[in-house]
Amino acid sequence: MLTARKDYEDRRRRQFEGTARAKVRGLYKGRPENKKRNAAIATMLRHGRSWREVMDATGCSRTLLARIARTLKSEEQDALPAPPGDHVPAGQALSAIWQPLPLTQAEHEVIEGARDRPPADPMRFDE
Repeated sequence: MLTARKDYEDRRRRQFEGTARAKVRGLYKGRPENKKRNAAIATMLRHGRSWREVMDATGCSRTLLARIARTLKSEEQDALPAPPGDHVPAGQALSAIWQPLPLTQAEHEVIEGARDRPPADPMRFDE
């Protein structure tokens, strides 16, 4: 049993090495894209079809559908006009807001005091 496992691992390793060498030389490019099917999927997505409808109609996988949807989304974003020069991206604005604030010693003691208090008793509705 051990010999079969080693043989299997050797074949997998050699196949991977050969594929890597072929990719470096430009001989291995993978499976060619089905452009006709992908164009039909993109058209269906643009017309508002659900993913389930598209998968049932074309027989494609959810992974392929997600890849095409992501490509469509990036193409739409590339077509948008550039923001004005004084535009600040939302991520930078939010990170600037949430920077740690300097606390005075009195504020720090208030926070620590509130942290050490026991929790409130739950409300009771039975009498």
